[in-house]
Amino acid sequence: MIDPELEKLIGKALKLKELQRARARVMQLERELRGEPVKAAEPPFIPEFLAQPAPRPAVRPTLSVVELNRTAA
Repeated sequence: MIDPELEKLIGKALKLKELQRARARVMQLERELRGEPVKAAEPPFIPEFLAQPAPRPAVRPTLSVVELNRTAA
């Protein structure tokens, strides 16, 4: 079971993040009302273990002569 003090700290941290997001949104809306250029929205945070690796370049096969032995068995 989670310690009550730890649960309280987690709740406060979540509330703080919500308030920070709300503040950023209010500031963005105020800039839009003043007619200032709108900043591009930052991409959402994606943990490293969920991020997809960069695409690899396609592998081109090398041309080589392959001798096939077609003798009947």
